Amino acid sequence: MSKQFSHWETVVEIPLENNYKVTRYYSKKTQLKVSIIDIPTPIVNGYFVLGTEANDDYGCPHVLEHMIFLGSEEYPYKGIIDSLANRCLGRGTNAWTDVDHTAYTISTAGSEGFLNILPVFLDHILFPTLTEHGFKTEIHHIDEKGEDSGVVYNEMKGRENTSQSLTHQAICEMIFENTSFASETGGKVKELRSLKLETVKEFHEKYYRSSNLELIISGRIKPEEIFERLEKIENKIVTKLENDPEKKKKLESLERPFLTPVPKYLENKERNILFPEDDEESPGLVRLSQRIGKYNDFELLHSMKILWNYFKNSAISPLQRKLIQIEDPYCTQIYSSYLECSESASLVTFQGVPKKKLKLIKEKIFQVLKEELEQGIDLDRIRVLIKKSKLKYLKSFETSPHSLIGFELIGDFLFGDQENVEELKELFSRVEMYDRLIEKGQDYWNKLLNDKIVNEPYAFVIGEPSKERSVQDQELEKERLQKQREELGEEKLKELKLDLEKSIKINDVEVPKEVLLEFKIPDVNKIELIPITSQINEELNTNNLDQEMSKKLNDYLKLTKNNNGNTTLPIWSQFDHINSLFVTIRVIIDTTDLPPQYRKYLSLYKEISFKSPIVRNNKIIEQEQFIKELEKDTIDYSTQIGFYGNSNFVTGSFGQYLIFKVSGEISKYQLLINYLKEIIWQTFFTAEKLKIAAQNLVNDVARFKRNGWYVAFSSLKYNIYDQEKSNHVATNFMVQHKFLTDFLQQLNENKEETIQEFTKFRDLLVSNLKNFKIHVASNLFKIENPKLNWISNSFIPKKICDFDGQENNEKKKEQNFYPSSNNCVYSAHLLNPNYLKKSNKENNEKNELIEKKKNVVIGLGSVDSGFSAHGTNSISSYSDEYYPALMVAIEYLSSMNGFIWKRIRGQGLAYGAGILSRPEHGNLYFYLYRSGNPVLANKEALQIVENLINGKFEFDEDEIDSAKSSLFSSVIKKVETASEASFECLIDYFRNIPNFGKKLLNKIQKVNKEDMIYVLKKYLIQLFDNETNVVLIVNPLKVEETVKGLKEIGQETQQIESLEKFYLD
Repeated sequence: MSKQFSHWETVVEIPLENNYKVTRYYSKKTQLKVSIIDIPTPIVNGYFVLGTEANDDYGCPHVLEHMIFLGSEEYPYKGIIDSLANRCLGRGTNAWTDVDHTAYTISTAGSEGFLNILPVFLDHILFPTLTEHGFKTEIHHIDEKGEDSGVVYNEMKGRENTSQSLTHQAICEMIFENTSFASETGGKVKELRSLKLETVKEFHEKYYRSSNLELIISGRIKPEEIFERLEKIENKIVTKLENDPEKKKKLESLERPFLTPVPKYLENKERNILFPEDDEESPGLVRLSQRIGKYNDFELLHSMKILWNYFKNSAISPLQRKLIQIEDPYCTQIYSSYLECSESASLVTFQGVPKKKLKLIKEKIFQVLKEELEQGIDLDRIRVLIKKSKLKYLKSFETSPHSLIGFELIGDFLFGDQENVEELKELFSRVEMYDRLIEKGQDYWNKLLNDKIVNEPYAFVIGEPSKERSVQDQELEKERLQKQREELGEEKLKELKLDLEKSIKINDVEVPKEVLLEFKIPDVNKIELIPITSQINEELNTNNLDQEMSKKLNDYLKLTKNNNGNTTLPIWSQFDHINSLFVTIRVIIDTTDLPPQYRKYLSLYKEISFKSPIVRNNKIIEQEQFIKELEKDTIDYSTQIGFYGNSNFVTGSFGQYLIFKVSGEISKYQLLINYLKEIIWQTFFTAEKLKIAAQNLVNDVARFKRNGWYVAFSSLKYNIYDQEKSNHVATNFMVQHKFLTDFLQQLNENKEETIQEFTKFRDLLVSNLKNFKIHVASNLFKIENPKLNWISNSFIPKKICDFDGQENNEKKKEQNFYPSSNNCVYSAHLLNPNYLKKSNKENNEKNELIEKKKNVVIGLGSVDSGFSAHGTNSISSYSDEYYPALMVAIEYLSSMNGFIWKRIRGQGLAYGAGILSRPEHGNLYFYLYRSGNPVLANKEALQIVENLINGKFEFDEDEIDSAKSSLFSSVIKKVETASEASFECLIDYFRNIPNFGKKLLNKIQKVNKEDMIYVLKKYLIQLFDNETNVVLIVNPLKVEETVKGLKEIGQETQQIESLEKFYLD
């Protein structure tokens, strides 16, 4: 280390998996800590973490998280940090607040931009402006109507009374009673209304100090470069303290947060929580929490994680088997999380509990746990789960290294022994820990179950839906607001309006151009991307400039021949060579050809695949045996409707495709292919399994009905897509509720015929190879004959294609093997013709009904704020010449510190707002998320677009460059790991553009102001005219005034009495 940086002391250097390394440094000058994670990715990531301990519900940690972004001493301009981040090949900044810390985050493409933004971000964190004007708009204010608003207020109002939040808070208040871990660090709305800025400043002074701050930085970046950029901020810290001896003495006397011991938890506690819900007969949820032990008892914590996985992770786990996989289930989902504080605790949530089972499920849970204790833990199975945990951990180094390593360091910073570097080394010795655990005998696991679960004191919360609470909350809020208006009076309300306008004006002062231009945008072409070499069918496709590697792979794949010398797969295939210890396989099936009467089976099929018996060698392999094999031989497996469409009721991207995905060790490659074959063609459907799956899906619908965001977008897509052909419609939660209820009745009345119909659906789905695609991503040179494993008697059934490599010529001709990318089906191809802009609007009954449902406001008792989804027809091809311009225009408007961000979120009208372009959908979307005033937010959005078109607002060339820079970061972030780069390479096929990301980067650079004005006029303005489709979800108390308010700004909407009314019509 050079003399200039001699005050930086190396605390510890730890080698990690994959040849990564983490080094922690300590500044003797300021007590600042810096941990640098050396990993070879194109993205440099930063987590800037402070321990923040609150002992009340005023939400100071969360309030500060927001106010930090409103300006600093050196840069006293609201949002400048995001504007500068965009110019540094970042996409704005972000932050989160947890019960024990606040973390500020920034990711940039390459290190140059990261180093430029680092001192600016730290000036915001340590020396923020914290003004009354900023507090008013960002945290809380009362508007001219006498209603409470503000970004944080809207966020917490939208969250506070949800079933998830109410039950989680209740658990924390019990399991960590009389400690800071029981506080609502986000802030409760009642307390937010009375919070004062001075309290926030005092909190900042206490916790936002360099001795309580760690910078966790990962990527390709040198320590000396970081220290050089920290020099100015360190000198500022030292100078300020020297000039204020009293403050220096005060700060030096402060202890590290969370040193107060957490009292022991000694007795069982239970609480019943009512949450607002329109349908109080819908399912609820329960939560179970128990203490585990000290933060640094890593082996105990991970033992408990494995033990809870043993009980709930698959259909053969004891709790799933006896609570979910039964005809009259106790719940629909079980998931576990962990409250990892100075004392850790488990938190197990049972979702979708039928109302009649809410008071019964606790006894059933403990009955299952005790029964397992009596018969003893299955040692073979728990060892399989330990090995799987180890493999998942190793795989995470490949798929998510920034967060995997970063989050471990956060925990150590907050609660670890800073004087004992061996503890940090132990934290990262998890592979060795798993190896120790796999040697543990049954006695160890039985004792753990007995001591830490069966006989450990618990906190138990029942979350019960209540129509009465929904009505009561609405009435109480109505009375409170009325009283508030009366107490304030008309003159005070007018004064508050003027005060708010003044604050907005002061907050939104323009950033001097010279300040922005000091930050030169780095050259995106210098960013080193991860190379991917692919073979698609028989052709090489590469983003790798290493031609020697490309030729080597091509030759290797060509060498894989069967006995007939054939290397041709009768299915479209893509093989990606990446640096990995694992293999990921996807089988992708186009569902578009399904007849309408079978399409609605897709959600049920997704739910039941990997959970049913299969036929192997003419014998039925029961579900339990098959799942045991899957647990043993795979790392993970899933069925998706659309890529990353993990929900049963919401499709992912390219939603007409069903995707079966498995991953595992390279040595298990052939086994993984066999499992896919059995899942796709050899599943054996039974009435029992179908009934269980269908009933669980029915019970799970309530969870989606309570979520305003899901309801808005799902209902919008229900409106705009083809009712018979689109998976967006077929998988819609309300459509599925009716379909599955009818299915269950049919199954009870005519079991055999119903099973035959479901089997026919499956056979239709998988009978045509032209609908299939295969994707393999791995270190292909470590797999012997990667293609031959598919050709030789392993994947395609004889009835579909002969196994000797000599395909039936007539069948081959009929099926058109190797379909071109032009045959990929987009949701855009399946828009409802009644909603196209130039559709025939003849006056018939169907179209009258469509018009009534086209622009709607729906009341939902489970929400306290507004959620809006607008949709209009737009670009439907990724090769459209104006797609790059549309992306830049949207980024210009929606990015952090863009027009929408400033004029909607910045004025406290909504927590979130933005525009999304989805060529695959054929649509452009505008959304509002947790809006306290959706009418005014809609009005602002329309005015922004209109003013840019008519020239009242001018496009700023430098801001256009910032928007482009932000997009560069977004494109590069999609390929920051080898697995992500491989996935993007696959999606490029569906986009019909090889190396799409690189080409898009070049096209974005060429976009000009005239292009952006063109797309504003052609596409964006249509989001706000009366031809667009709008679904707006608000609390029932707000429906009438929302419809009236929208009409006053020229937007005609219809009031819909209920969600059921909207769909049943």
